[in-house]
Amino acid sequence: MDARLGAALLVAAMCGVAAYGAARIPRDARWPVRFGGFGFQTTIAKGTGLLMWPVLGGAVASLAWIEEAQWGGLVLIGLLLMLWAQLAAVLHLARD
Repeated sequence: MDARLGAALLVAAMCGVAAYGAARIPRDARWPVRFGGFGFQTTIAKGTGLLMWPVLGGAVASLAWIEEAQWGGLVLIGLLLMLWAQLAAVLHLARD
């Protein structure tokens, strides 16, 4: 599969998870965020948390268009990890 197509599909999946989260997560929920390995943990609003992952995914996916030959595989691995983290957070917040 072409790295650009894979990146586009993974960003579309992130948008789908965000739409699912918008419907299932309570309105007043707070999204947990950790900044770096030794960073502090804080919470952000539901809308910001849902929008954060597709925007970051789009930024990472743009690398597949700019430097496809060099970064294609790493971009797909990074997007898969981002999708996994987003899905885990949405399912956790939807359960509460």
